[in-house]
Amino acid sequence: NKSGIKDLTASGSYFSALIAARYKFTPQWSGAVRGEVFQDGDGILTGNVNTSGNTDNDSGLKAFGVTLGVDYRPLELAFIRLEGRYLGTDANQKIFLNGDEASTSRIELIFTTGVVF
Repeated sequence: NKSGIKDLTASGSYFSALIAARYKFTPQWSGAVRGEVFQDGDGILTGNVNTSGNTDNDSGLKAFGVTLGVDYRPLELAFIRLEGRYLGTDANQKIFLNGDEASTSRIELIFTTGVVF
């Protein structure tokens, strides 16, 4: 059993990448940016996720994201973090809910705190 969606006798493939950078402004404050991409066109990990109803568009998940964040360290081993994240998919992969509507993108605002030990 092979893993191609359109040709079941063909081998399938997928690709994922992440790039991240952090800059420390002061000992307490830092900022970060992260970019990510996930291409599973043959549906090896995600299966077929198209929602267009057109089988010509059969494909696994194709997604990308960008995250921007700021960290504050009130103590050496504690942090407070605020991040904003955008996630998007191909035009026919409406996997996110926006109220009652399906959407190809999502924006998140994430607030976290933690301690390092």
